Amino acid sequence: MYIKLMGDFVMKYENKLNVDTKDIKRIKTKLIEYFKVNQNRTYNFSYLSKLFGFNDDEECIFKDLLENLELEGRILVNEDEISYFKKNDRLKIGKVKFNNNNKPYITYNNSEKSKIYIDNLNGAINGDIVLVETHENTTKKIGDVKKIIKRLNDEIILDCIIDSKNNYTLVPKDKSFNYDIELDYLDNKTLVDGSRIKIKLHDFKNGRYRASVSDLIGHKDDPDLEIRTIASDLGWEISFNKDAIDEAYKLPTSVKEEDLKNRLDLRDETIFTIDGKDTKDMDDAVSIKKDKDGNYILGVHIADVSSYIKSNMNLYTEALRRSTSCYPVGYVIPMLPHIISNGICSLNPNVDRLTLSVIMKIDEEGKVIDYDIKKSVINSKKKMTYEDVNKILVDKQMAPGYEKFLNDLKLMEELHHILDKNKKNRGYLNFGDHDIKIEYEVNGNVKSISLCTRKVSEMMIEDFMLKANETVATFARSLQLIFNYRVHPSPDPEIIRQKIEYINSLGFNIKLPKNLNNPFAIQSIMKQLNENPLAEALNEILLQGMRSAYYSTSNIGHYGLGINALKGEAYCHFTSPIRRVMDLIVHMIIKEIITDEKYFGKKNFESFVNELCAWSSSRQRLEDKIEKECIGLRTAQYMQNNIGKTFEGKITYISKKSIMIVTKENVYANIKLRDLNENCKFDPKTCTFNLDDKIYTVGDTLPVVVVDVDMDSRKVHFKYKKEVNENCILGYSVKDEVTKLNDISYEMDNVTVEGYVFGIMPSTKKGFNSFTLKFSDLTTSMYVRIYAKTEEEYNELIAKFKENMWIRVNGYVKNNPFYNDFVLNARNIEKIDSKLEEIKDLEEEKRVELHAHTKMSQMDGVVEVKDLIKQACKWGHKAIAITDHNSIQTFPECYHHKDEIKILYGVELSMIDDDLDLVFRSDDSVLLDNTYVVFDFETTGFNAGGKDSIIEIGAVKLKNGEIIDKFDMLINPGKPLSPHISELTGITDFMLKDAPTEEEAVKEFIKWTGNLPMVAHNAKFDASFLTMAYKKYNLGEYTNPLLDTLELSRAIEPTAARHSLSALVKRYDIPWDEESHHRGDYDAEATALIFYKMLEYLSTRKIEKMNQINDLVAKDDIHKFGNLYHVNLLVKNKKGLKNLFKIVSYANTKYLYKTPRILRSVINELREGILVGSSCSNGEIFSLARSKSDDELANLMDFYDYIEIQPLDVYSYLIDTEDFKDYDEIKENVNKIIRVANNKDKIVVATGDVHHLTKKDKLYRQIIINQKVPGGGFHPLNKSSIKDIPSQHFRTTREMLDDFSFLNEDEAKKIVVENTNKIADMVEEFEIIPDTKGIPFSPIFENSKEIIKDISYKKAHEIYGEDLPDIVKERLDTELNGIINGGFDAIYLIAQKLVKHSNDDGYYVGSRGSVGSSFAATMLGITEVNPLPAHYVCPNCKKTIFTDENNRMYNLDYASGYDLPDRKCECGAMMNKDGQDMPFATFLGFNADKVPDIDLNFSGDYQAKAHEYTKVLFGEDYVYRAGTIGTVADKTAFGYVKGYYEDKGIPDVKNLEVERLAIGVTGVKRTTGQHPGGIVVVPDYKDIFDFTPYQYPADDPTSAWATTHFNYHDIESCLLKLDILGHDNPTIFKYLEDNTGILMKDIPMDDKKVMSLFTSTTALGVTPEQINCETGALALPEFTKFVIGIVNETKPTTFAELVKISGLSHGTDVWNGNAQDIVKEGIVPFKEVIGCRDDIMVYLMNHGVEPLKSFKIMEFVRKGKASKDPAKWQEFVKDLKDAKIPDWFIESCGKIKYMFPKAHATAYISAAWKIAWFKVYKPIYYYAAWFSIKGLSFDLESMEAGYNKIKQRLEEMQLKKFGLSPKESDTIATLEVALEMTARKFKFSGIDLNKSDAKYFIIGEDKNTLIPPFRAIDGLGDTVATKIIEERQKKPFISIEDLQKRAKLSTTVIEKMRVMGVLKNLPESSQLSLF
Repeated sequence: MYIKLMGDFVMKYENKLNVDTKDIKRIKTKLIEYFKVNQNRTYNFSYLSKLFGFNDDEECIFKDLLENLELEGRILVNEDEISYFKKNDRLKIGKVKFNNNNKPYITYNNSEKSKIYIDNLNGAINGDIVLVETHENTTKKIGDVKKIIKRLNDEIILDCIIDSKNNYTLVPKDKSFNYDIELDYLDNKTLVDGSRIKIKLHDFKNGRYRASVSDLIGHKDDPDLEIRTIASDLGWEISFNKDAIDEAYKLPTSVKEEDLKNRLDLRDETIFTIDGKDTKDMDDAVSIKKDKDGNYILGVHIADVSSYIKSNMNLYTEALRRSTSCYPVGYVIPMLPHIISNGICSLNPNVDRLTLSVIMKIDEEGKVIDYDIKKSVINSKKKMTYEDVNKILVDKQMAPGYEKFLNDLKLMEELHHILDKNKKNRGYLNFGDHDIKIEYEVNGNVKSISLCTRKVSEMMIEDFMLKANETVATFARSLQLIFNYRVHPSPDPEIIRQKIEYINSLGFNIKLPKNLNNPFAIQSIMKQLNENPLAEALNEILLQGMRSAYYSTSNIGHYGLGINALKGEAYCHFTSPIRRVMDLIVHMIIKEIITDEKYFGKKNFESFVNELCAWSSSRQRLEDKIEKECIGLRTAQYMQNNIGKTFEGKITYISKKSIMIVTKENVYANIKLRDLNENCKFDPKTCTFNLDDKIYTVGDTLPVVVVDVDMDSRKVHFKYKKEVNENCILGYSVKDEVTKLNDISYEMDNVTVEGYVFGIMPSTKKGFNSFTLKFSDLTTSMYVRIYAKTEEEYNELIAKFKENMWIRVNGYVKNNPFYNDFVLNARNIEKIDSKLEEIKDLEEEKRVELHAHTKMSQMDGVVEVKDLIKQACKWGHKAIAITDHNSIQTFPECYHHKDEIKILYGVELSMIDDDLDLVFRSDDSVLLDNTYVVFDFETTGFNAGGKDSIIEIGAVKLKNGEIIDKFDMLINPGKPLSPHISELTGITDFMLKDAPTEEEAVKEFIKWTGNLPMVAHNAKFDASFLTMAYKKYNLGEYTNPLLDTLELSRAIEPTAARHSLSALVKRYDIPWDEESHHRGDYDAEATALIFYKMLEYLSTRKIEKMNQINDLVAKDDIHKFGNLYHVNLLVKNKKGLKNLFKIVSYANTKYLYKTPRILRSVINELREGILVGSSCSNGEIFSLARSKSDDELANLMDFYDYIEIQPLDVYSYLIDTEDFKDYDEIKENVNKIIRVANNKDKIVVATGDVHHLTKKDKLYRQIIINQKVPGGGFHPLNKSSIKDIPSQHFRTTREMLDDFSFLNEDEAKKIVVENTNKIADMVEEFEIIPDTKGIPFSPIFENSKEIIKDISYKKAHEIYGEDLPDIVKERLDTELNGIINGGFDAIYLIAQKLVKHSNDDGYYVGSRGSVGSSFAATMLGITEVNPLPAHYVCPNCKKTIFTDENNRMYNLDYASGYDLPDRKCECGAMMNKDGQDMPFATFLGFNADKVPDIDLNFSGDYQAKAHEYTKVLFGEDYVYRAGTIGTVADKTAFGYVKGYYEDKGIPDVKNLEVERLAIGVTGVKRTTGQHPGGIVVVPDYKDIFDFTPYQYPADDPTSAWATTHFNYHDIESCLLKLDILGHDNPTIFKYLEDNTGILMKDIPMDDKKVMSLFTSTTALGVTPEQINCETGALALPEFTKFVIGIVNETKPTTFAELVKISGLSHGTDVWNGNAQDIVKEGIVPFKEVIGCRDDIMVYLMNHGVEPLKSFKIMEFVRKGKASKDPAKWQEFVKDLKDAKIPDWFIESCGKIKYMFPKAHATAYISAAWKIAWFKVYKPIYYYAAWFSIKGLSFDLESMEAGYNKIKQRLEEMQLKKFGLSPKESDTIATLEVALEMTARKFKFSGIDLNKSDAKYFIIGEDKNTLIPPFRAIDGLGDTVATKIIEERQKKPFISIEDLQKRAKLSTTVIEKMRVMGVLKNLPESSQLSLF
């Protein structure tokens, strides 16, 4: 056995010969020297062999050594003569080759250029190593073969052609073979015409070869002939020898009883196989269970082939020779004959089979904790397929016949995931899990080639086999057996280094691991690569650096599997003895150990195993080569049929001259760069190339076209195809077959999908140039990941995507752990047309929709109003009506579309009658004196006015509470009863067979009743049938008084939830059997007894006569009773709009009861300018039509201007609720309405009652309906009886006409088209939102202009003196002129009054927003910020200085006056420093044309008073809270969708699909609310109905304020909104002033210690380590951890820099990735970066840009328009560059998305500074204020324990990091401040029952201690805390019992107080105090 290494022959026989590698090399060197010395001598073999010390056993080694020297051209061997090979120009050694013209030649000197053509081959064939002698005197080198030195292949493949005369011709496959052949033996039975054979060449004489047939390959008609030919040509045996076949057929075909001896019987166990669907040789089966300890018992059962194949058999020899089965694509060449591999050794189902079982106990971490290896017998219960198991485990669909195995499969999947994690944790390397899949056409041509990804079932079985192999190998190793391990060495570091260098050249930064022996090193590299779209290509490059696995008797571990030999781990091949001889040998070795069977002798066993390891390793490499060549054949065949077609080639490698590509069909090709394009350039630094101005790298794709296929070499030639496609966004056009997203359930290498984008997720990491699309094709959703090479490409790409655009995406699918989902990584993306069906309205005459709901129909409508309008416009409808439930909040948005379509503004309200239905036709009789007929009808249905009739009359007469008579009669309706009615009533057709008719029974009942007053429960129903009977049978008028116990109950018990008969009998304690319910007589008796109880109650209310009953309900409460009916109101004109505003306002306030409602009388009163429609199925007309006669129905219609009907489908739910029997009954009701309306000349219109846009959108409404509505309860359609809600989509004209096709054509057109247009024509055009040109109507104050002037100048003179400096005067004049001319004087005056009122009450007011930029606002006291440039002003003589001694403005060097150095005035006084340098334009616009938005921060304690003060200022009817609309938010919508699917039993919907569906319900109105501080003011010359309706927030009638019905943003241009906000800072100011006596205005704003606080803790007397904070700014207002982070980076030293930091922290993209980088890179000092919007304008003006342009640029940038409008921004950039503005400034502006006003930042920092002063100089007061006002949650135990305990508790809580509850987060914030306080040597006491306040922390007498308030106790609220104080002030608490009783404390709170020691001095009981 020999091995060739690196071209140098080395021989090594282990344990057999004493010749090692070094000896061979030494002998070889000596031989060469010997021959050189003796160049002219000739030797024979025997002489030389003995001369160099080789004995007879070693002669073979010496012979091979000489052969090797001859191949190297060192010696010549001629038979037995051996001589030195002398260098000779005419003698050359080389390998025979043939050119394209079939001309033979050799090359020498390892160069293709050194070439000799051969004239005479002398028997040499292609591939032979030959000695050639060249001819003399020839210019061209030509020679003859003198000797064949070595024949590398002596077998030739031939095709046999046999003619009719039995003459045969042998045609060689290799066209270079051109010799005659004489076969030794020819078997005509074996050899037929078309046979392909392999022959072995023997001797060559006279130009002819003698040969013999060595293998029969196949026949020309065999579709796999070429596959077998490749295998045979490469040296693989195709056919078995006869002796082996004979043995195979002699083997048993079934298991015999004697075979079972000494075997573990597992035939009753659940064991099965899982293989490919076409697999026939099944050598492995599996089983699983769990033991009581939760361990998995995994059984791997392998066919016991060694029981049939013995070492003395020809089959064994054949198996050794073949070594393994060969699996070229779609074909198998077995190691053992099929009769064995598919028969007795295949674990076929339902037959006994002998096996070797490895039974492993595996714990929950995937470790084998015990195992057993046994001979066994099994009976497989099923042949499962990978496809079916994947269907079950991946697709969650049951496959037929697998039901009873489901639990086993789930358990296996569970274990698979554990094992998979386990192997990855130890370093397992997964370089890919793809297989080639080839599909064929019927004619055998290749149809398609693709890569298929292995799924769960394949990977699961692989994991089980790996674990069995490892267990067996570990067993062998433990016994130190001579064993054939499967090993895999670690990679060559040098090769890996080269590969990593190449990968890094592509832009990566991967470091070469120090220890490549550890597979984790490669695993970590792969993990980094897998995060990149190039992962697959890069992994392929890395894979090239790995060594191959092989067999060995030395266990070195298995690198790729992470199996470490040093840890005692080992691996072998055990599980495939049918197809691998090494597995068979392992079986034999193991069985020798566990049984008494013997297979091998001890002699030479180790040598045998060594040789077999080497042989099997080489055979496996050959098998791999055959498979690769066969794949090449199939791909070449496929491509040959696709010449001229374009494919997508993925680049796998790039070199200086060429690239390697691979198509998705797995076709590899090398393309030279120059063939791509003449100008194609390679970049060696980045290993990329530039083609057509695009940079390509590894992993990119480019289109290539097939130009040629060489079938002999199986090479495909491509050329680059430049493709131009305007729709192409990324890569190239995609023409592949499209896959549905819901069909993707595993990783895929290549897939194409189509769908739309519903979300774009930009990169969140700087420099990470990738983004993600949320994508759906409506079957489900998936993330699409897109990668760019550069930031520039990233920006270009992401800008091309818009939400709702449709795209086709091609790429590969990977499971992404970040998303916990599959992600499609895009290679190519193309924009496509929408695949949604385009619905068109093609009718010439269009309908008008008069009844449509939007998302503003609370928890009902799911369509945006703009989408409804867009659809109506698209269809060519001339108008559309918007009629939301109880709401007209879409009106403002509708009004924006007024130029696109005519909007019909409307509303659908719930209407209630003013008349109570407690009693009908009452008289003045005394209630308790009357005799009453109490009755109940059973009927065939609900339609009294139609086909239904009475089937039973049950009645009793009631007198004085006693039943004095009864009436009960069944009635034959003349038709069978429905099953439902029989079930409901207990009445059957048999019972009615002989009963009287309805006419007979009713006449008798009327006679029995007489004129007595009648009583019924839900009397309207029973009375409708009785009234109809009077009419049907001409019985006169029904005139009896009628009382309704249902309505009476509602009036008596208005708060009760239920008023059914079953509820009332319980309430009034009436004996009643629920089972007898719905029989007339029984119900009547119960109703009678209930009624009498009611009469007794009425008597107590002094209601004694019948005509007094309606007095039971107060007039103001009428709206709470009776039936609600929907009604539609459409506005005709401006008058109608105002009336509608009133109606909507009253419905949402005055008549609000549970839900908004309106009285019929109010509609009548305000119906001028309004059209009244009858609405939907809940409207009065549809609801009552079937129970009313035509005349009664006609009377009801008098109220309406038009009558609505909807398509029958819209009423479908009424069949489910059994209100109607079927569609026919609904149709009858609709026909009746149309008939009566036509007779009344009422306009009938067909409306859709639209709630969603398209049919598919019904799902969104189903999701919404599935939710509880605000306030409790459910949507009326959310009933278990309703199987499916109706589709209430926006219908086309044709759809609507089809829906009413049951009418005649003219009638249908009339109601669908003509009448709807007629209604639309009745509506005029009018204004919804008054056009104020942006200037709101403001209140008028007398002399407001003069007042603000006077106040402003008075204050200015007070500060700056009588002779105002020019800067001051000019600024004040300019501002006041702008304010007054703009009409904003009243707004300023209002703000001044509000602030003054608060100040007068002792509360400061802080300003917000940009109002601080107004100097007039400063002088009016509205803001504390002075916007003038930095300046000095003397408080004494008023001298003011704005410039230095060089006349340079201070503001050029000082952005804040507070930072000016101290200066003493000439008069001797210290000058004040002020001025924050802010242009007025930032507040009121450059030309004072912006409406001022004055936001004010009042103390949270004072806010309510400030609100109330507006009522004093303007009048209660002229101020409203600014209304807001609360809609379903994203997260809430997500929960709705999730809950909907869980309720439907579909819990595993992908989160991304849930998110997509959530979009459809996001924005649906849930409730209404109010702005936290916004007050809308209506001027007294207008009223609220000129602008908006009003309502209560959240439908809360107890609210102190009404709000605007419209969202305040919709009317902010019309009405003034005051922002009166609540804030903690003014409250803290108040506390500090009250408790220290120090006024805020006296706080120095330049204090050095205070300034140091923002960068150091020194001023606090503590170290940063003590308080876990680098600065002393912890807990100061605005100084969050994020802001402190900026502080730590920037180290501010001035007030101006603090202001800048505040601006940076509130802006978007101002600090991160912008100013932060500028500061880090040292481009400019921190003080110069842009922090606030004002900085831009001031900087530009200071650098020469004219003010107006500076202002415009500031406004553009601060709104983030640089990125939104890049074209306009480039115009500004040019201006800035022209003005020499530096690049850093321009680039910084370009990144900004939002900027904070400097005035706001200054106000915030001023407040923080003042509070910080107290922190430094009055710390105990500061902490008392902070804990009292800011503290939300307290850990009093830790706080009282002191510093160490606080620090310990903080550390414990902060360890949690994630998942903190809001309460825990609040507690951490409190403890952080407590830590700082205690570090400064202050302390907390416990709560003191006699000293603690309710709310505030009290400072102890020692001025060093804080006493916590009662509210700090967890669970004790402010109300209870206040109660304790109130009771304590009355008298001391004498006991715990006294405290609990008087303060109303819960037992829980008492226990907490007890534990905290609060009650330690109180006795338990008050009784003790008596003694």
